[in-house]
Amino acid sequence: NWSDCSNVSFSRLLNGFRSDSAIHKEMLAILAAVTEVIKANGGKESSVEYLGALMTTLDVCESEESLTALLQLLGMVIKNVPESMLRLKYAEMSKSFTNNLGKFSESESTAILRSLIGCLSVLLRAQESALWSSPSTLRVFDSILAFINHSKPKVRKAAQHAVCAVLK
Repeated sequence: NWSDCSNVSFSRLLNGFRSDSAIHKEMLAILAAVTEVIKANGGKESSVEYLGALMTTLDVCESEESLTALLQLLGMVIKNVPESMLRLKYAEMSKSFTNNLGKFSESESTAILRSLIGCLSVLLRAQESALWSSPSTLRVFDSILAFINHSKPKVRKAAQHAVCAVLK
């Protein structure tokens, strides 16, 4: 009973919560706050509602620790959002993710980079083939490609996995 959240996207966090982990505590705090806002507005706690609330929070995140926690929550929920919604919100989401990717490309935080790459991968996989002729979509894909030879192995592996998943 760590949170009132009933969305299955976050079950891995809620079932495997470690009280000695600072990132888990931050993730739980953000999740509890977002759940409270969704419930207060009469929401049904759908994945789309969580995605919207977390994307809104992404723009006002202040610390790297909060951003890391938020992006990991986004990585959990984005996989359960219908492709039609990812297509509809593609432009603004890809812009936000790529801006943060550029901002934190030299960061020591591998978790931020891995989460951003994972979110971009899911977002790109949901797009229709016609969108791939657009230069902006190719730039988003290029932003992932830039990390396939990153100095940190976990970031490099995340980028390589993302590229393979998108191409598949």
